[in-house]
Amino acid sequence: MRKAISITAVLIVTLTSCSLSFWGSDVPRDGGEAVTALFADLTEAAFMKELGKNGSIEYTEGAVHSSITLDSYGESEAEGELEIIFQGTSNNGIFIAERYLMNGSLSALGIPVVIENAAAKTNAIMFSTGDSIELVSDGNLRYPAAGSIKAGDDNNTAIVLFPEDTDGLSSNEIKALQKAVDEAFSLFDVLPDKEETKLLENGSAIFSADSSGNWTMRIHTGEYVLTLSSARTDAVIILNEKTYSLPSKVLIANTEIPTLTSLDKTAGDYLEALRKSNLMFALEALVNGSKSGVITLTSSSLDEVFKAELDLEDYGIAGTEITVTGKLLMTFSGEIEDGSLTAVRYKADSERLLFSENGEVFEIALNAVEGKLSGDGEAFFRVAEENGELTAEGSSDLILGLPDSGYAQYGERKLSF
Repeated sequence: MRKAISITAVLIVTLTSCSLSFWGSDVPRDGGEAVTALFADLTEAAFMKELGKNGSIEYTEGAVHSSITLDSYGESEAEGELEIIFQGTSNNGIFIAERYLMNGSLSALGIPVVIENAAAKTNAIMFSTGDSIELVSDGNLRYPAAGSIKAGDDNNTAIVLFPEDTDGLSSNEIKALQKAVDEAFSLFDVLPDKEETKLLENGSAIFSADSSGNWTMRIHTGEYVLTLSSARTDAVIILNEKTYSLPSKVLIANTEIPTLTSLDKTAGDYLEALRKSNLMFALEALVNGSKSGVITLTSSSLDEVFKAELDLEDYGIAGTEITVTGKLLMTFSGEIEDGSLTAVRYKADSERLLFSENGEVFEIALNAVEGKLSGDGEAFFRVAEENGELTAEGSSDLILGLPDSGYAQYGERKLSF
């Protein structure tokens, strides 16, 4: 049976003459969403690092007193002032925080939020108390178990419930949540570069991620609201007007979560198209003296390896709308016998390749991207030199095989092989 959350964890606000509940019909969801987003930010270890770096921290009267001004912080875009007092024990110059008390006036998602005496335990937060006080751990605040929060203005105020009860969900409820989480993530192939919303059978899944691959999933249905984040160990569930926390690993144990962003997928798709193109056939023809208006062999040499510098100018990839422009340095290695190299591996380098498709341009740099050659049967690319002239011969349907080392760079993202 689910344990009831204690009355100290609930702030009941009266508007005109009516008591309002958190997701009640008289209260827009915006206030609750603002508080959920705000405390998702404040209970991450990243917030404590922000407090340690940019906040004011003092150790006095056996407690740590801190304050910080937030400016569009986190996914909640929090702005305003927060004061946090940490209570705990001190030993050998280290203060171990056991509980905190928080007060503040700020906005989250553009909605006013007032926090009064929000309190709970902490997770592994420690400060040094030597000549200067500093944060010396990667701990985080837990969700408040007591206190009050006003979300909205005087004419639109929501009640906030805190996840004091961590064990109150039944096995059937947990199974239903696991199923919903699995369904939500199955709707997304990649980590979105901006917030995306997709419909579930009885609600919606809101997925967002940043350039570092950190993500947040929020699931809204008529029964509950669930928030998961890669930066937190616990998920937050609001169910039947009570709020719970549950280890995220319980909910995502059998769920496949995307690891690639949409930029990663775009880069991968373009490189895959180039890899499977007729590039090797074109190179063979160029070495043997052919000319082309879209690809030029600007230099080549045969020693222990064969090196070829290619200049691509709107080089079209057959079967697609993709063209490629840029300089590409190819290096082929294998066995040399009687001045003839039978290459079975390749390496590709480029400072800049521009992939164009439907008016869009995507820039990729290649750094020592290596792999085997691939084709029907035994794959090879044979280059020989006779009387100062190079000739080339490739096996049937020769292409570049899947890379096994090196990386591709695009913007601030990197795809390693």
